[in-house]
Amino acid sequence: MDTLDEKFTESNTETKRKLASIQTISALEPISGADRIVAAKVLGWRVVVKKEDFSLGDKCVFFELDSLIPPGDWNQFLRKPPEGMDEKKREKLQSGPYRLRTVKLKGVVSQGLALPVSTFPQLTDKVDGEDVTDLLGIEKWETEIPAQLMGLIKGNFPNFLKKTDEERIQSNPACFSELKNAGDVNITMKMDGTSATFYFRSASANNPTDMFGVCSRNLDLKESEGNAYWSLIRKLDLENKMRDRAKFGDFAVQGELCGPGIQGNKMGLKEPTLYFFNFFSIDSQVYWSFDVLKRFCDDYGLTTVPTVYTGEFKWNSIDEMIKFADETKYPNGSPAEGLVWRPVKERYSDVLQGRLSIKTKSNVFLLKHGE
Repeated sequence: MDTLDEKFTESNTETKRKLASIQTISALEPISGADRIVAAKVLGWRVVVKKEDFSLGDKCVFFELDSLIPPGDWNQFLRKPPEGMDEKKREKLQSGPYRLRTVKLKGVVSQGLALPVSTFPQLTDKVDGEDVTDLLGIEKWETEIPAQLMGLIKGNFPNFLKKTDEERIQSNPACFSELKNAGDVNITMKMDGTSATFYFRSASANNPTDMFGVCSRNLDLKESEGNAYWSLIRKLDLENKMRDRAKFGDFAVQGELCGPGIQGNKMGLKEPTLYFFNFFSIDSQVYWSFDVLKRFCDDYGLTTVPTVYTGEFKWNSIDEMIKFADETKYPNGSPAEGLVWRPVKERYSDVLQGRLSIKTKSNVFLLKHGE
């Protein structure tokens, strides 16, 4: 079996994302035709800031994309309603949480928000890299779950599994060197849907009966009529296929459920479709390589996420990686959400403190869909 070349156990504790943190302005670039704003580099992100706010090397409070910012005196500039906005939307903009999205200003893609530390007197003693998400009341925006996916709840996401949530390369720029030094890479397309995890555990002293289950992003779901996950399980005969494979050990497979009624169905699919991207050993608590997943899917007539490239890592910068994502399209010609990058031979990441697996989201996709 192909597994990690540096044997380690994956933590089943979800890593908390630093939505707001203290960071350093590592570069400042002029913007053509603009006198009052410049493009700042924070970690691997490019964000437009006021020219007067920063000098090179200054500390800032950086808010990542998908941060939900609660109303406050310091963020009223985000809440100025555009001319013609109806009263209901105006009220929501001014009194509700504000979601940070990708925007283009003066032709420059800006992602996130950087403000001087002096904006927040309670943060003046904080050090570079320190997480201030909770101190500022920042929460993460989550997409709404379609009704056909909600189902009946069995319990929370099981502690013997690991949630799917690759971090972006811009938040972890040191992963660039790790990928470059990890040998051949496998790059797969990020499908735009909702994540699903399917697991099988054989009967044992601790589990008196076989256990098959399906999980949404955060919950373990009961079998129920009308639920899209369970309908697809029956169609694919997935439980029996996993039961057959489980003679080699308890495991889980994870995938993206896409199709009508899910995330706007940007791929234009005619029916619900499941694309698998992870194979996880419950027994050893490690991910197996994509080759193992592909063999499993090929053997049982299941579909993996499309592979875009396999081979030598040939990109010279994070910007080049993002440009590659920008150029990727779904079969219907719509911009793909992005790409997932992993070594062909699984590797441990000191940066991520776990599996070396990172994503680049397409700016073309983000701007087109207002994300």
